[in-house]
Amino acid sequence: MEKYLHILQEAISTISIADIDVPIKETGIDSLDLVVIRVAIEKYFGIEISDKEWHQFSSLGQALNHFDKHPLKSIKAVTSKPIELQRDQEIRMPQMANNALSENWLLKEFGDIHWSLLSKGLEQKSSEFQDDIGNRLYATFVRINYSTSSLIHYQENEIISLTAEIKRFGSNTYFSNVIGKANGKSFQASLMTSFSRRESNNNTQILKSIPRE
Repeated sequence: MEKYLHILQEAISTISIADIDVPIKETGIDSLDLVVIRVAIEKYFGIEISDKEWHQFSSLGQALNHFDKHPLKSIKAVTSKPIELQRDQEIRMPQMANNALSENWLLKEFGDIHWSLLSKGLEQKSSEFQDDIGNRLYATFVRINYSTSSLIHYQENEIISLTAEIKRFGSNTYFSNVIGKANGKSFQASLMTSFSRRESNNNTQILKSIPRE
């Protein structure tokens, strides 16, 4: 399964060949990183696997061997039509930091837009995200990538025009893109979340789950 090492390393760069056949519990990979790895594998092979099947794998090698049995590019990923959002945001004092646009605010805005798109697509308030048996679900951010014009060039009281869309891969994973423009300046962000629930009586472990629609 070494031929698929690049999939794992693109998700988590610190994974090595030695981690493939070692029991997952002994690799030091935490539950959040495991969600990232699972999503990366499912997306690469274009197939989604059930929680029951996934939790039967004791090592990443076993998981890759399972997916290897399915011919590449022969299975179409379940991808939803995009949900879109547009809004304008004035840069006021709360959006500023040291005479520049606040990076902290910007990241929160990305997250807020992503969650707004999720709510719009699922037609639910974020507090209502649950699985089929009523467990509270959280859209766990597993990847954020963004680029922007220099933050110091954004000026107070300028208007940022924001456009965004979100797509679903399979039943659990969501990808959004956010674009902001303001007087010749711009930023762009890509975000990925996977719905998860906390493991019973353990706030340090999360499990991938599926939202009730």
